[in-house]
Amino acid sequence: LAQIYTSGVHINVASVRHQLGLLCQRQRRYDDAARHLQQALRIRQKVYSSPFHIEVSITHRELSRLERSRGDAPAAEAHLREQLNILRHIQSKKSHSTAAAPSTNRVLREIFACLHEIRGICREQKKMSEVRKLSEEINSLRQRISAPCIGQSKSSNINSMADKKINNKNLNEIPEALHLALQLRQKVRALAKGKEESVMKRKRDLEELRAQLLGVRASLRNPKAEGQTTSKTTSIVAQALDLIEEVIRDAAAGERGGAIDSSTLFKACDALREEAHNLGLRIEDRAPERKRR
Repeated sequence: LAQIYTSGVHINVASVRHQLGLLCQRQRRYDDAARHLQQALRIRQKVYSSPFHIEVSITHRELSRLERSRGDAPAAEAHLREQLNILRHIQSKKSHSTAAAPSTNRVLREIFACLHEIRGICREQKKMSEVRKLSEEINSLRQRISAPCIGQSKSSNINSMADKKINNKNLNEIPEALHLALQLRQKVRALAKGKEESVMKRKRDLEELRAQLLGVRASLRNPKAEGQTTSKTTSIVAQALDLIEEVIRDAAAGERGGAIDSSTLFKACDALREEAHNLGLRIEDRAPERKRR
C-alpha cells in the first residue's frame, strides 16, 4: 500500500491501519495498537476533510476500548465523548454526502451504544450523578430506536420478517430482550447466508449488526425488563450474542481471511429460535432455495 498510495493519505490505508490496530489489541500489543489506530484516525480526518464522519467516530470508539484495556478510564471516556459529539453532529447537521450518509436508525443505534459505554466507564469511576443522567438519556433514546416505537407493533414488526413464518399466539408476551434478539437474528441469518459482497459493504453490514447487537445487550441490563425476562432466557440470549459478537470481531479483524463463520452464526440463531419455541412462539425458517438443474 505504501508503494501504491505514496502520500499515505487514502481511505484504504486508514482501513488497514484500523484493522492492524484491532489485531494488535487482541494480541495485547497495546502500544502498537495505539500507534495504528491513531494513524487511522489522522488519515480519516484528512480524507474526509472533517472530524465529523461515521468512520472517524468508529476509530474513536476503538481507541476508547484500547484505553479501557490499558486501565486508563479517563482517556477511554474522552474518546467516547468525542465519538458521541461526532455522532450527534451527524444526526443534527447531516454532514455526510447523500451517497455516503449512514441511515438515521444506524446513527441512533450508534449513539445508544456509545451512551451505554460511557455510562459503564462513569460507573467504574464512581461518577454516580453522571450515571443517573446518562441512564435517563438512554431510556429516552430507547423509545426512539426500539422497533415497536417506530410506527409498528411487535406483531407487525416480527411478522414482516421475510425469512420466517411465525405463529404469534404469545407474541405480545415475549420478553423485550428476546423480541429484540429475534429481530437481530433476521439480519444474522441474512449475513450467514449472504453472497460475496464488496469489502466496504461487508464492513458496513458488520458495523450495523454490531450496533444492533449492543442495543440487545442493553435491553438485558434494563431494570424495567428484568421482571419479564427469566434468568434462563437472559442466559440464552447473552450466550447467543457472545457467539455473534465473536464472529463479527474476527471478521472485522481479518481472521479467517475476513470470511464469515456461518456455522457459528447459525448455531446462535438456532439457540434463539429454540427459546422462542419454548415460550410458545413458533418460528419456521425457510430452507435456502436449491438451484434448478
